[in-house]
Amino acid sequence: MSSSVPLKTLRIAALSIAWSWAIVASGVGLNALIEANRSQAALKGRVDPPTVITIDVSDVHVSGIVATTASVLIGVLTFNFVAMMFLPQTRALATRTLRLQAYALCFCCVWLFSCLVPFTLFFATRRADVRAHIGPLELPQSLIHSMEEKSGSTSVYKELSYLRLVAILPWFTLLFTSLAAFVLFKAAGRAGAEAPGVVDAGSRDMSEKESDSQVEKVEKESV
Repeated sequence: MSSSVPLKTLRIAALSIAWSWAIVASGVGLNALIEANRSQAALKGRVDPPTVITIDVSDVHVSGIVATTASVLIGVLTFNFVAMMFLPQTRALATRTLRLQAYALCFCCVWLFSCLVPFTLFFATRRADVRAHIGPLELPQSLIHSMEEKSGSTSVYKELSYLRLVAILPWFTLLFTSLAAFVLFKAAGRAGAEAPGVVDAGSRDMSEKESDSQVEKVEKESV
C-alpha cells in the first residue's frame, strides 16, 4: 500500500487543511466585496443632489479580488487532489502527478503571497479616496471627514472589520498551502525512490523465469 500511495494519510490531512483555509479565505474575500459595495452605496445615498460623491478603493479592491481568486483556485486544486486518491480511476494518476501537484500549489502560493503583501500594506497605511463635488466645485477633505464622523462611517481601511479579515486569514491559507506543497514534494520523492525497487523486483522475477525455462529446455534435450 505504501508503495502505491505514498504518504497517503499525511497528504489527505495537509490538503484538507489547506482546502479548509482556502474556503475561509474565499468566503471573507467575497464578504468584503459585498460589504464594500454596500457601504459605498449607503454613503452615496446620504447626500442630496447636486452633490456627487466618488469613492476610489482600487488599491485594496484589485489586490483583494486577485487574492480571493488565488484562494478559490487553491480550494479547487486541493479538493481535486484529495478526490483523486479515493477514485479508483484516478489513484494511479494521483501518484504519477505528485510533483506536478506540488508545483501547482507552489504557483498558487507565489500568486497569493504577491497579492497579500500589497493588500496588507494598503490595509495598514491607507484609506479610501473619498471626494465630493457640487458641480465643478470640490468640497474640502475636512468637510468630508466631518460628514463621515457624523454618519458613523469611516474611510480608513484598518478600521473596517471586513477588510481586517481579508488582511489576516488568507495568510493562514498561504501557510497551510505551502505545507501541503512540501508534503506533496516529499511524497513524490518517496514514490520515485520506491519505483526502482519495484522495477528491480520485476526484473529478478523475469530472470528467474527465464532461467527455469532454460533449465527445463536443457533437461528435455538431454532426455
